[in-house]
Amino acid sequence: MATATELAAEADAIVTDLCIEGWMDGVAFVARVRAAEKEATRIPILVVTAHVQGATRAHAIMAGADMVFAKPCPPEMLAAALRQ
Repeated sequence: MATATELAAEADAIVTDLCIEGWMDGVAFVARVRAAEKEATRIPILVVTAHVQGATRAHAIMAGADMVFAKPCPPEMLAAALRQ
C-alpha cells in the first residue's frame, strides 16, 4: 500500500474512505497527503463515508478533502466530481 507521501507525488486524484481499517484514520490520511503536496500541486481528494453528518464531514474538509460523499456513493457521482 502506498504512503500518503507517495500518493501526493504520483496521484492525479484520490478517492478514499474515512475508515481505513488496519492502516490509519482517514482524516489523518487526508492531512498527510495535503502536508506532502508540493506548493504548486493540489490533488483532488474525494472522501466517502457512512458518517457524513455532523462533525465528521467538517473534520474531513478541514483536513483538506475537496468533497465528502455519503455511502453508498454511485460511481457516476464520483466520476462527475473528478471531471470538475
